[in-house]
Amino acid sequence: MADKLRSSDLAKIHMAKAALSMDDETYKSLLVRLTGHESASKLDLGERTTVLNEFQRLGWAPKMPKVVKTDWRAPRIRLIQSLWRQLCTKGIVKEQTEDALLAFCKTLTGVERLEWTDSKGLNDCIEALKSWQYRTMKRGKA
Repeated sequence: MADKLRSSDLAKIHMAKAALSMDDETYKSLLVRLTGHESASKLDLGERTTVLNEFQRLGWAPKMPKVVKTDWRAPRIRLIQSLWRQLCTKGIVKEQTEDALLAFCKTLTGVERLEWTDSKGLNDCIEALKSWQYRTMKRGKA
């Protein structure tokens, strides 16, 4: 799943660059300004999120991914990933990798992959992430 998310993020970054008609120099300058890297391939999850958010601020609108109708888990998994990204962006999560997200979810569900988790497990992950965000907002960290 980490590789799929990374590939998806990198594809979005390059689609946004093209959609915004950015030349290579401007693109690399933006990457360096936001992350310190000249190549998107070197970005971690939090940095990719930062770059994608900047592209949206500049006017790029991502297309909604196509979801296979029989995969009822997909919307919940996307929500879990989104909540995790929000915690990463706010600096609350120290280990900002997909593996860290999977380890967090495995602690709650006992299941290695989100795609294999049942409805209760996915809901437990969502509620735990929302509670984490709420606790940090209450303490004034977010």
